[in-house]
Amino acid sequence: MSINDPNSGSHANLPAVTETSRGSLAALPAVGMPWSETPASEEGLNLGRFFHSLRRHWLLSLITGFVAAASLSGVLHLVIPLNYDAQALIRVRRENKDIFSRSQVRYDDLRDYETFKKTQAALIKSTFVVQSALRKEEIAQLPMLQAEDDPVSWLADELRVSNPEDSEILSVSLRGENTKDIKKIVDAVIDSYETEVVQAERDNDLERLRILKNSYRENVSDVKELQDTIATLSKEVGSLSSESVEVVHQIQMDQLMRTKSRRDKVLIELQDVRTNLVVLQQRRERGSYAPSEHEIEDALEMDPFYAEAKSRLLSLKNEHRAQNARGNVAAIRQLQPAMQQAYSEVEQLKSELYERVVDRIRRMSSRDPATEKDLVDMLETERILLSQQFQSLADQHQRQEKEIGESIGFSADLEIRKAELETLTHMMEITRTEMDSLDLELKKRPRIQVIQRAVVPEVSDWVFKYGIIFVLFTTALGSTVFGIAYWDYQLMKVNVSGDVPGGTNVRVVGSLPALDRRGRWLLPWGGLSGSSLEAVLIESIDSVRTAILCGNGDHPLHVVMVTSAIAQEGKTTLAGQLAISLARSGRRTLLVDADVHNPQQHHVFSVPFGRGFCELLRGEATLDQVVQHVSVEGLSMITAGYCNQASLRALTTESVQNVFSQLRSEFDFIVVDSGPVLVGADPLLLGQHADTTLLSLCRDISRIPKINEAHDRLQAVGVNIMGAVLNGVAVEVRRSKMELVYDEDANSESGTV
Repeated sequence: MSINDPNSGSHANLPAVTETSRGSLAALPAVGMPWSETPASEEGLNLGRFFHSLRRHWLLSLITGFVAAASLSGVLHLVIPLNYDAQALIRVRRENKDIFSRSQVRYDDLRDYETFKKTQAALIKSTFVVQSALRKEEIAQLPMLQAEDDPVSWLADELRVSNPEDSEILSVSLRGENTKDIKKIVDAVIDSYETEVVQAERDNDLERLRILKNSYRENVSDVKELQDTIATLSKEVGSLSSESVEVVHQIQMDQLMRTKSRRDKVLIELQDVRTNLVVLQQRRERGSYAPSEHEIEDALEMDPFYAEAKSRLLSLKNEHRAQNARGNVAAIRQLQPAMQQAYSEVEQLKSELYERVVDRIRRMSSRDPATEKDLVDMLETERILLSQQFQSLADQHQRQEKEIGESIGFSADLEIRKAELETLTHMMEITRTEMDSLDLELKKRPRIQVIQRAVVPEVSDWVFKYGIIFVLFTTALGSTVFGIAYWDYQLMKVNVSGDVPGGTNVRVVGSLPALDRRGRWLLPWGGLSGSSLEAVLIESIDSVRTAILCGNGDHPLHVVMVTSAIAQEGKTTLAGQLAISLARSGRRTLLVDADVHNPQQHHVFSVPFGRGFCELLRGEATLDQVVQHVSVEGLSMITAGYCNQASLRALTTESVQNVFSQLRSEFDFIVVDSGPVLVGADPLLLGQHADTTLLSLCRDISRIPKINEAHDRLQAVGVNIMGAVLNGVAVEVRRSKMELVYDEDANSESGTV
């Protein structure tokens, strides 16, 4: 049973070019696109390749991007609401110039005023104000508040309080879709602020004023009572109102205070002397003072001989440490005697100077036993003198107190009452001043005043909403277009001939124009049609034929295999056109359709599909039975035939060599159209019997990694690769004036006939 069914394959219907007059057109392949130049090797993103990726998928990218962007815009249109702003205005006055009051002193400074405004803004959004507004039933039942899990926190976050242009105005606003609801909420917040903050502060001031008035009345009553008490006491003690008696009394009090001050001072000095005596006696009981080793060492270093010896010892130690780090054993041994001598010298000087140094330290610190005894005697004498002086001052102070007590007109109770009266009078004056100031504060214009209830302008934020939608629409469209282009860019498809040697080890030996006209209406530039396409195709394939005929020097080529990395890369077109070109040059040419899994050449040349290459391999037919003649002079063809497992096994036997030996004897050139390299092993086996191999590449389809893989597979089995031919190159035709005239004359003559 046949593995392939040739009649079920897709009909490429590639045009078979007939031989025409090559002198009628002088076609030159040329660049047809503005970005088709050979790309220079560069690191990073290759802009040329990226533009080609855009060219390949620009329509798909635009449609997909437009659909995605339109869908996103529709969703955003439904999700993003059309919001309105409800705004109320509150005036916070800087100062009141109508009535002088303490507010002018408290808030006239700009920084204090700014702090006051910020405090009021924070109070408007405070939790207790918001909760007070939401306690109203009509506000709590609003749908936009019921939709929130925590209406208090939501309203505190959404409510905006601002100070436009640093004026005296505070703007309180809320954004939402329902104009009536947001107006009600803002008004409720303003009402709560007036009740909970502004009116509460005024109530506090009124209560404070009431308390001050009651206190003032009580003070007046107390002052009157004290005045009566003082008058009574004055009559009892005599003429206290005499100025001379008051002067004498004041002089006596001053003397008493001076005596008391001197007594206290002497007492402090006496206590210090007693403390020092106790410390010295305890020190003498513990024994003589013994200085520490550090004190002794510091004192020894003051001796120049000792300091010089110790410095020399330290230098030797540092040298010894350095030699030890280097591992210099000889130097260390030489240093040891000198170090021992220096150490002995230091110890000898220390023993000689020790006693003198300790004695000097004791004398300098006043801890010498003889010195301590003299100091104790001196302090004891001072203690005795201070004790006598203290006793004398104490007696004097006692006498002065007695004299003052016996003075005529002295009354401690009276003095206390006078002091109380003075204090109470001062407090009454302070209360009166504060009461008057607070009364004036309450009578002047309120500092905080609502000048506009909530108002909702008719203008919404549609500019903001549709601006966001436009930006996101553009972003989505651009991201989709460039995303699809970048995905195609990552596939590393072949765009121009220069991409092949730049990314692979294959050289390009020729190119063919694009024969498929599908989709050309989208990109009208660079297209060919009619005689122009035929002329360019002839010139292009003849260039490939010339490379084959002259490319091997003294060893002519007879068998050329045409293959590709994957399907749909134009190998069938290349093989057919190459066979036609070789036949047109006067050589007996045979085209073998060896793509046994997907044969197409019988469709191209319109010949019947029957026994062919597979039957020839299996030995079921002779060469004369499978060779068919086509309409091109000098060109014959062998179709693929019916493939089965026996045919595939025959590719690995000597029967293939026998078949090609027979074909070489009958024809000048044999063009073998094999299957794709990366699809099966057929081209790897057939390539062993071909003189050279052409890789067919297709612009916008072939991928550089696949080309490299196919090239490596062919080279791994020893297949000779001549190069690659790029199909689908965009070209244009330029004609000279003489050729155009020639064509017009030829057309006119044919019309006359």
